[in-house]
Amino acid sequence: MAYWVGIIFVLIAAGLFLDARRHRAAALAERAERAASGLAERELHPSLSMLAVAAPFITMLFLMAFAFLVTLAFFSVPTGATWFDLVGFYALLAGYGYWLAIRGEYRTVSRGPEHTSAWSQRDQVAEESRRRVVEKRAPSRR
Repeated sequence: MAYWVGIIFVLIAAGLFLDARRHRAAALAERAERAASGLAERELHPSLSMLAVAAPFITMLFLMAFAFLVTLAFFSVPTGATWFDLVGFYALLAGYGYWLAIRGEYRTVSRGPEHTSAWSQRDQVAEESRRRVVEKRAPSRR
């Protein structure tokens, strides 16, 4: 089986693509749920906001440089790699780039206690106090 590396790369790329689509659907559902309940969309911590903008761009540049170097090595060094392996590698890089872009664009709120930070705990306390104020101001329906 001469094309097994390319096949593995294509399968991993497909898995990354499907995981990104699943994550996007979950994030959009969470945004709709938060909008329906009247909660504002969560903001990223101010110290991370610039990194959230710059990191995917920098990572994409490195992926493109890595693809160029692998292409250069493919044509200059005689190896047992086939064209399908090279195309599979490109698919893997494209799948990872798509996965990274979707994860950066559609962030979800951590749900488990193992993922809560001091920032998200502060937000949770603020949301609970906001809810209590709204409940006090709303006329009771009894």
